Amino acid sequence: MTIRAQLEFIRDALADWARDFGGLALVASDPLDALVRLQQGPAKPVALAIFLGERPFSESSDRTFLVERTYQVALSRGTGLPATKSDSLMKETGARPAMYDLLESARDLIANLVFPLGEDEAEGAQPDPEAIPQALSIALWSVADQQALDIFRIEFTIVTPR
Repeated sequence: MTIRAQLEFIRDALADWARDFGGLALVASDPLDALVRLQQGPAKPVALAIFLGERPFSESSDRTFLVERTYQVALSRGTGLPATKSDSLMKETGARPAMYDLLESARDLIANLVFPLGEDEAEGAQPDPEAIPQALSIALWSVADQQALDIFRIEFTIVTPR
């Protein structure tokens, strides 16, 4: 699958999840674009899929055509950017679910994605070994001055034919 197709696949998978919470799923061009969108965004949960980079999967990647792509999903409740310094991350805010509930349900959805092989694969590409997200990590998003934001990021990689 191409990067574009993988981003669309991630966005589409998150769209159903976001609708369940009255939110949106979008694609951002980079982390700065995601931050701007979230600053200007709606007062509802938003998941933004971002492509961060690609590297050879192994030393034999020239022969196997396999690469490791890194993606990130920025997740916000839509409650404003300064992180709330209380237990509100564990409680519903108005009609919005608790942030940790949103985060865990998005993480579980991402962990269970299976990326299909597209028809646009390079000639001679090996079948995708297991096109599922690997190395999932979750962290609070902060900016350069270490100001924590009410945004979490879920980062993961997938091994895929280039």
